[in-house]
Amino acid sequence: MLAFGSAATVLGLVIAVVVVRLTHRQAQSLKHQAMFDALTDLPNRLLFADRVQQAILVARREQRVFALIAMDLNRFKIINDTLGHHIGDLVLQHVAARTRACLRESDTVARIGGDEFVILLATISDLDGALIAAKKILAALADAPTLGGHSVDVGASLGIAIFPEQAQDAETLQRRADAAMYFAKQSHSGYALYSNTLGQDAEDRNALQGELRHAISHDQLVLHYQPKIDFKPGHVNGVEVLVRWNHPMLGLLAPDKFIPLAESSNLIKPLTVAVLRGALRQCEAWRRAGIDLSVLVNLSAVNVRDPEFPDKVAAILAEFSVPPARLELEITEAALMSQPALAVACIKKLSRMGLQISIDDFGTGYSSMAYLKELLVAKIKIDRSFVKDMASNHNDAVIVRSTVELGHSLGLKIVAEGVETQEVWDQLHALGCDDAQGYFMSRPLSATDFSAWLKHSQWAAGERVETNIVDLKTA
Repeated sequence: MLAFGSAATVLGLVIAVVVVRLTHRQAQSLKHQAMFDALTDLPNRLLFADRVQQAILVARREQRVFALIAMDLNRFKIINDTLGHHIGDLVLQHVAARTRACLRESDTVARIGGDEFVILLATISDLDGALIAAKKILAALADAPTLGGHSVDVGASLGIAIFPEQAQDAETLQRRADAAMYFAKQSHSGYALYSNTLGQDAEDRNALQGELRHAISHDQLVLHYQPKIDFKPGHVNGVEVLVRWNHPMLGLLAPDKFIPLAESSNLIKPLTVAVLRGALRQCEAWRRAGIDLSVLVNLSAVNVRDPEFPDKVAAILAEFSVPPARLELEITEAALMSQPALAVACIKKLSRMGLQISIDDFGTGYSSMAYLKELLVAKIKIDRSFVKDMASNHNDAVIVRSTVELGHSLGLKIVAEGVETQEVWDQLHALGCDDAQGYFMSRPLSATDFSAWLKHSQWAAGERVETNIVDLKTA
């Protein structure tokens, strides 16, 4: 009994030790999970924030500087959407390993969400150290790795902020590094250092974004109309309508002042809805006045990547007495090719609803020939950069002629924009182009001025007037 009791005691002690060790391991595992990113095994936002606070304390005590770098991948969403999330995960792991490998042990690189990384350079002596590190990171990510059987071009944009020169607390430091990173992304410069001017630009952009949101919901958008002419009868058969923002302080803003802001902040979705409603409302008014009008809305790439967009269009159409055949939607070639699978699926749904589809700026983006046969496209529009100088530039004339021939061979109508002289008009007419628009016929007009133009212009004769509305890009 004594021997048995001794054995039981030993067994109990062993079990107790095992339980303690398991509990310790579990605790360590839970602690690691709480502090590190599961995919990349880099420090997460929580651990990074703690290390930044420690760096601030040391820098203040020893009167030293340190740098914070915000890093965002350039094409990660496209990689995820086209190659799948598995490849996206491999990209994140690759970026994490490459970035960590070119930094010192005293530095910290963390993943704080999605394709967002932050880097703490705790022991640099001056700005040059931060710039050297940024260049090393970009160089490390420059080569396109083969991941999961795919060659993936990664690329990144970095924003640098220095403590204490540019910020004296962690939150401001992070915000200013982010502002520099956004500037680097927009300027395609690779990296950027925060400056007061850059910070003011970021604040102005944020303020303008809030004002744009208000403008969309408070009817501050204005539509202008530019006539489009059918070559055969020489009569107007449409107008392109350009959206402006009637800003209460800055006056009438052209689209290039706010459309990029809308696209980057996702305000392009409610903006497109507002323009669609305004266009169809005007179309309905013209129809009641006895003028049969078609309306064209120029879409953003964001719209055609939105799987809910066709249903939104159907709902808006139901609000007005406008047949679907009178609504034409236009997408740029570059937008089509940014994520072709999503764009093709969206365009097919819209086309099956009875809407007309056209491709704008044809010839300026990636080759979309492989997709033309899949899309139920009615028209392609030749970009103004090829049209306006075609009378004096042989290469432009060749491009225009080839595009007209290609479009007609595919059963498509061809529209030329940027017609500014009689000579260009005559040349396009001889090539068999279907429609044209440009300053030679008319500049963009307000709704009131367009109505007056429609009554008296030499181009306004004919039994039917077809009106195309709305360009969301540029004036």
